[in-house]
Amino acid sequence: MKLTRTLDCPASYFYTKVIDSVLYDIKQNTGESLKPAALQGYEYRKMVGGKMNAHIKITKNVVNREYAFETEMTSGSYSVAYDIQETQDGKVQVTYQEGSQFNSMMRDFNQKLMMLLLGHSRKKSLIKMLDQIAASYHQA
Repeated sequence: MKLTRTLDCPASYFYTKVIDSVLYDIKQNTGESLKPAALQGYEYRKMVGGKMNAHIKITKNVVNREYAFETEMTSGSYSVAYDIQETQDGKVQVTYQEGSQFNSMMRDFNQKLMMLLLGHSRKKSLIKMLDQIAASYHQA
């Protein structure tokens, strides 16, 4: 899934909100307190859904520009990437991309079917989250 949205907040604000969430997740799962500069290449494990162990690797972290990670589980892998571009008028254009690759054709087919059926509601939820980040900038 790919989504591009222009938000009424600076790129630095959006990036900070995303990274604050990442740092919180790392602290909750490892006990480590990291600085944003230490994220590139960082790997950790966490429980997903209360029963599955996931290996997370931060694959890209460019301050105010890009953030990406991969999650590997026994069933396959997921990737998420944020491309953050400041616009001329002080807004930010965010391109969100996610993908998945499964270890079996049946799981891969099921994922594609679910995206077909639930893709619209996933996009709607993502848009809501992005808009809430921009709204929080104006409330601060």
